[in-house]
Amino acid sequence: MTIQIQVTPQQQELGSIEWNQPESQVYQPGQALAVEIHITNPTAAEREYQLYLGLYNPDTQEVIPDTWNLIPVDGEPSFIVAAGAVAEMTGELTLDQTGVLLVVVLYDVATDLVVGVVTTLLEAPETQNPGTGLENLMPLISGVMVMGMMGAILPMTTRMFRRKEE
Repeated sequence: MTIQIQVTPQQQELGSIEWNQPESQVYQPGQALAVEIHITNPTAAEREYQLYLGLYNPDTQEVIPDTWNLIPVDGEPSFIVAAGAVAEMTGELTLDQTGVLLVVVLYDVATDLVVGVVTTLLEAPETQNPGTGLENLMPLISGVMVMGMMGAILPMTTRMFRRKEE
């Protein structure tokens, strides 16, 4: 099954996501990835969000079965970001695969829409190639996100993501 993600300008007005991961990186399965995520709520009202994580096969542009999962924040399935505020979160991911596209999706609960996406291509050490990057991934970032797959178990370890203390 191919899952494609598109975030329209109207959806971006409901929130945005940024992180500290590059477009692509060499990754050895079992290696811990320290992840820092910044969620911005540009609206005039507080918003409730969720984070989802999944893996894609960059060659077939298909989701890897059973890899979509909710990322709890502070042990909860969703989190609130105040109007006009930025929430910073930290966590750690340890995957059992390489040669995959790691995708984190920001989901707005009230509107049932994906409002932001960040990605990094995790390359095996022996296959890294300087030309690989977002230009090969653009077909993944168009179309409609299928939200029904997000309850599956991800074959990885996620240490709980926590809000950074201000």
